[in-house]
Amino acid sequence: MSETHDDPVDRAVTYMTSLEPTIDVHRGASPESLAALERALGRPPSAPHRRFLEHFGAPGGMKVDPLDLDADALVGAYESTEGSLPAEYELFGVSQEDPYLDLFLHHTEGREPRVVAMHSVIGGDFGRIPAAHAQVVSGALSEWLCLPVFVRVRYQPRPFKATLAHAGPRDDAWPRFQAMVDENEMRLAWFSSDITKIVETGDSVIVAKRLPGAPLAVAVASSSRTEFAAIRWWLTRDVGLELRAVV
Repeated sequence: MSETHDDPVDRAVTYMTSLEPTIDVHRGASPESLAALERALGRPPSAPHRRFLEHFGAPGGMKVDPLDLDADALVGAYESTEGSLPAEYELFGVSQEDPYLDLFLHHTEGREPRVVAMHSVIGGDFGRIPAAHAQVVSGALSEWLCLPVFVRVRYQPRPFKATLAHAGPRDDAWPRFQAMVDENEMRLAWFSSDITKIVETGDSVIVAKRLPGAPLAVAVASSSRTEFAAIRWWLTRDVGLELRAVV
């Protein structure tokens, strides 16, 4: 399996292993399993999904409880369910526990697929998929892959932490956040999306998230008390966020 940094999944894998070298990124689905998935799906999996499965698609290749993400689980789900998914959706993870929210890749032309959750119809009919009620999980597949590792390695070990949020949804949330980033010469991480913005600056990190219809929420962690105080001040003064908690 050759890798290319033009592929967002390959780039995510390289980034993940740079932070956690012990991550096993070579537990891919067998050619037989990938062929079975293509037959069950009725078409080849999308390029990013196939790349994910080539890295993590063996049983247990990536453990995200209570989901099965491997190719064989997807084959079983497709074979036990009638009908076809809408063309823009692709089954990504099969839930094994109540409330049975399965994961899907939601494809939009010209951008990475989003990761969304919907109530399971496995064993029923894909024609009844509740697409109108899809819950956005991540704005991009690369974000979904990289953010948990970033939080474990870059965010959690820092001793000073705070959470801030707007009281309600605001149309100017992202423009004001981006203006703060630019004003203070920060840079967004490459795996940021329209849902989540990640910043690593000096001795501090910022994770900002705004789901559709929800207020902007921001988590800050720092190893510097001085930087920590400054970033909190910028977020309250320039972005209009309210402090929720300090650890």
